[in-house]
Amino acid sequence: MSRGRFFSILITFSFLLIFTDCGSDRGAKIAEATPDEYRTIAKEFINELSGVLVKTLKNGNALSAVSVCSDTAQTLTKEFSKKKGVIIKRVSFKNRNKYNVPDEFETNVLNEFEKMRLQGRLRHEIDYFEIVQRDGKSLARYMKPITVQPLCLTCHGKEAEMDAGILSVISNKYENDLAKDYEVGDLRGAVSIIKVLD
Repeated sequence: MSRGRFFSILITFSFLLIFTDCGSDRGAKIAEATPDEYRTIAKEFINELSGVLVKTLKNGNALSAVSVCSDTAQTLTKEFSKKKGVIIKRVSFKNRNKYNVPDEFETNVLNEFEKMRLQGRLRHEIDYFEIVQRDGKSLARYMKPITVQPLCLTCHGKEAEMDAGILSVISNKYENDLAKDYEVGDLRGAVSIIKVLD
């Protein structure tokens, strides 16, 4: 079975699961959970974060871009989470910030995204949505992959090609930085959204 079909089956199964318990308030809440809401939140989040980053770099302040990717992103993430009533994270196997380490669910989906990338099937419209049970609660889980764009290489490229000032700021700010040596098109990680449905 192909991975693309695997994702389609899982997403289809999720929709089937959504509509199996519609006789209760809990079932009604689950029935309302669709990927569209989370796609919109992820798109807004990515657009706002990348907009701030692009503006910073256009002003010629590459060193400030490091802070945008770290401090500003964390603040923006918290604000979005509060405003939308969800938990939003940026997760990656090669994290720079300790808060961006994936949990087991995120790890499994990231592995699938990476397999798709290696097979040349990780397209822009790809995402993942599933309703899961944890500690007696139903959770909507959504993930949208983030791929490395040329702009990302300013702070996440090969060390030998990065600005010495940027490398110095990164090494001072992050002792255990893993988020470098990327190439354009690599899987940087994913936006992960969690919402408690009951």
